Amino acid sequence: MKQLIRIGILLLCAVLLFSSCGKKEDITERPKVAISFGNLKEPFFTDVKSGIERRAADSNLTLLSVDAQKDSSKQLTDITNMLAGEPDLLIVHPLEKGKVQSILEACRAANIKILILDVEPEGEYAADSYMKLDPSADGKETGVSVAQKAEYMLGIGREKNGDK
Repeated sequence: MKQLIRIGILLLCAVLLFSSCGKKEDITERPKVAISFGNLKEPFFTDVKSGIERRAADSNLTLLSVDAQKDSSKQLTDITNMLAGEPDLLIVHPLEKGKVQSILEACRAANIKILILDVEPEGEYAADSYMKLDPSADGKETGVSVAQKAEYMLGIGREKNGDK
Protein backbone atom coordinates (compact mmCIF):
# COMPACT_ATOMS: atom_id res chain seq x y z
CA MET A 1 0.00 0.00 0.00
CA LYS A 2 2.84 2.41 0.87
CA GLN A 3 4.49 1.68 -2.44
CA LEU A 4 1.25 2.42 -4.28
CA ILE A 5 0.99 5.80 -2.51
CA ARG A 6 4.61 6.61 -3.40
CA ILE A 7 4.00 5.76 -7.04
CA GLY A 8 0.86 7.91 -7.01
CA ILE A 9 2.75 10.87 -5.54
CA LEU A 10 5.58 10.46 -8.06
CA LEU A 11 3.09 10.34 -10.94
CA LEU A 12 1.34 13.45 -9.64
CA CYS A 13 4.68 15.28 -9.37
CA ALA A 14 5.64 14.20 -12.89
CA VAL A 15 2.31 15.38 -14.30
CA LEU A 16 2.65 18.75 -12.59
CA LEU A 17 6.25 19.12 -13.73
CA PHE A 18 5.60 18.25 -17.36
CA SER A 19 2.35 20.18 -17.61
CA SER A 20 4.25 23.40 -17.01
CA CYS A 21 6.93 22.59 -19.61
CA GLY A 22 4.80 23.56 -22.61
CA LYS A 23 3.86 26.92 -21.13
CA LYS A 24 6.39 29.64 -21.64
CA GLU A 25 5.94 32.97 -20.02
CA ASP A 26 8.60 35.14 -21.55
CA ILE A 27 8.84 38.32 -19.51
CA THR A 28 11.33 39.74 -21.99
CA GLU A 29 8.39 40.28 -24.35
CA ARG A 30 6.89 42.77 -21.93
CA PRO A 31 7.84 46.36 -22.80
CA LYS A 32 10.43 47.76 -20.39
CA VAL A 33 10.01 51.27 -19.07
CA ALA A 34 12.76 52.94 -17.02
CA ILE A 35 11.81 55.94 -14.89
CA SER A 36 14.10 58.47 -13.23
CA PHE A 37 12.48 60.71 -10.64
CA GLY A 38 14.30 63.78 -9.36
CA ASN A 39 13.03 63.42 -5.80
CA LEU A 40 10.58 60.84 -4.48
CA LYS A 41 10.47 62.48 -1.06
CA GLU A 42 7.99 64.92 -2.56
CA PRO A 43 4.52 63.42 -1.93
CA PHE A 44 3.25 64.44 -5.37
CA PHE A 45 5.94 62.40 -7.13
CA THR A 46 5.46 59.46 -4.77
CA ASP A 47 1.81 59.49 -5.84
CA VAL A 48 2.78 59.86 -9.52
CA LYS A 49 5.00 56.78 -9.18
CA SER A 50 2.14 54.90 -7.53
CA GLY A 51 -0.24 55.80 -10.36
CA ILE A 52 2.29 54.71 -12.99
CA GLU A 53 2.80 51.39 -11.21
CA ARG A 54 -0.97 50.80 -10.98
CA ARG A 55 -1.50 51.42 -14.69
CA ALA A 56 1.65 49.50 -15.69
CA ALA A 57 0.39 46.40 -13.87
CA ASP A 58 -2.79 46.52 -15.98
CA SER A 59 -0.77 47.08 -19.18
CA ASN A 60 1.77 44.35 -18.49
CA LEU A 61 4.71 46.77 -18.55
CA THR A 62 7.97 45.99 -16.80
CA LEU A 63 9.00 49.01 -14.72
CA LEU A 64 12.31 50.05 -13.26
CA SER A 65 12.24 53.30 -11.32
CA VAL A 66 14.98 55.13 -9.48
CA ASP A 67 15.11 58.20 -7.26
CA ALA A 68 17.91 60.70 -7.83
CA GLN A 69 17.34 62.16 -4.35
CA LYS A 70 17.88 65.74 -5.60
CA ASP A 71 21.35 64.84 -6.93
CA SER A 72 21.77 65.55 -10.67
CA SER A 73 25.04 63.58 -10.86
CA LYS A 74 23.28 60.56 -9.34
CA GLN A 75 20.45 61.02 -11.81
CA LEU A 76 22.83 60.91 -14.79
CA THR A 77 24.55 57.81 -13.40
CA ASP A 78 21.17 56.14 -12.77
CA ILE A 79 20.03 56.94 -16.30
CA THR A 80 23.26 55.62 -17.81
CA ASN A 81 22.81 52.38 -15.87
CA MET A 82 19.17 52.08 -16.92
CA LEU A 83 20.02 52.67 -20.59
CA ALA A 84 22.47 49.77 -20.40
CA GLY A 85 19.44 47.58 -19.64
CA GLU A 86 17.96 48.63 -23.02
CA PRO A 87 14.51 49.79 -21.97
CA ASP A 88 11.92 50.48 -24.65
CA LEU A 89 11.15 53.86 -23.10
CA LEU A 90 12.83 56.17 -20.61
CA ILE A 91 10.69 58.54 -18.54
CA VAL A 92 12.65 61.32 -16.84
CA HIS A 93 11.75 64.06 -14.43
CA PRO A 94 15.06 65.93 -14.75
CA LEU A 95 16.52 67.90 -11.89
CA GLU A 96 18.39 70.33 -14.14
CA LYS A 97 17.31 71.72 -17.49
CA GLY A 98 20.97 71.81 -18.58
CA LYS A 99 21.28 68.03 -18.21
CA VAL A 100 18.31 67.25 -20.47
CA GLN A 101 20.40 67.62 -23.63
CA SER A 102 22.90 64.93 -22.61
CA ILE A 103 20.07 62.58 -21.56
CA LEU A 104 18.37 63.06 -24.94
CA GLU A 105 21.61 62.43 -26.81
CA ALA A 106 22.23 59.22 -24.86
CA CYS A 107 18.71 57.99 -25.65
CA ARG A 108 19.08 58.84 -29.33
CA ALA A 109 22.41 56.99 -29.50
CA ALA A 110 20.80 53.92 -27.89
CA ASN A 111 17.63 54.22 -30.04
CA ILE A 112 15.42 54.48 -26.95
CA LYS A 113 12.24 56.55 -26.83
CA ILE A 114 12.07 59.20 -24.14
CA LEU A 115 9.32 61.04 -22.29
CA ILE A 116 10.45 64.16 -20.41
CA LEU A 117 8.31 65.38 -17.53
CA ASP A 118 8.04 69.10 -16.66
CA VAL A 119 11.22 70.35 -18.38
CA GLU A 120 10.49 71.13 -22.01
CA PRO A 121 13.44 70.08 -24.18
CA GLU A 122 14.82 72.40 -26.84
CA GLY A 123 16.86 72.17 -29.99
CA GLU A 124 17.44 69.41 -32.50
CA TYR A 125 17.31 66.71 -29.84
CA ALA A 126 13.75 67.41 -28.78
CA ALA A 127 12.20 64.53 -26.87
CA ASP A 128 9.90 62.01 -28.49
CA SER A 129 7.39 63.44 -26.10
CA TYR A 130 7.07 66.01 -23.37
CA MET A 131 4.47 66.19 -20.63
CA LYS A 132 3.84 69.08 -18.27
CA LEU A 133 2.65 67.91 -14.86
CA ASP A 134 0.21 69.87 -12.72
CA PRO A 135 1.31 69.60 -9.07
CA SER A 136 -2.13 70.77 -7.92
CA ALA A 137 -3.71 67.70 -9.56
CA ASP A 138 -4.05 64.29 -7.93
CA GLY A 139 -0.62 62.63 -8.22
CA LYS A 140 -1.96 59.10 -8.69
CA GLU A 141 -4.22 60.16 -11.53
CA THR A 142 -1.32 62.11 -13.03
CA GLY A 143 0.75 58.92 -12.83
CA VAL A 144 -1.96 57.00 -14.67
CA SER A 145 -1.88 59.69 -17.39
CA VAL A 146 1.91 59.40 -17.65
CA ALA A 147 1.60 55.62 -18.01
CA GLN A 148 -1.09 56.03 -20.67
CA LYS A 149 1.22 58.36 -22.59
CA ALA A 150 3.97 55.73 -22.29
CA GLU A 151 1.61 53.05 -23.60
CA TYR A 152 0.76 55.24 -26.57
CA MET A 153 4.44 55.87 -27.30
CA LEU A 154 5.08 52.11 -27.17
CA GLY A 155 2.10 51.34 -29.42
CA ILE A 156 0.16 49.51 -26.71
CA GLY A 157 -3.58 49.52 -27.32
CA ARG A 158 -3.43 51.38 -30.63
CA GLU A 159 -4.66 48.39 -32.63
CA LYS A 160 -7.82 48.26 -30.49
CA ASN A 161 -8.63 51.83 -31.46
CA GLY A 162 -7.69 51.44 -35.10
CA ASP A 163 -4.71 53.78 -34.62
CA LYS A 164 -1.42 52.58 -36.07
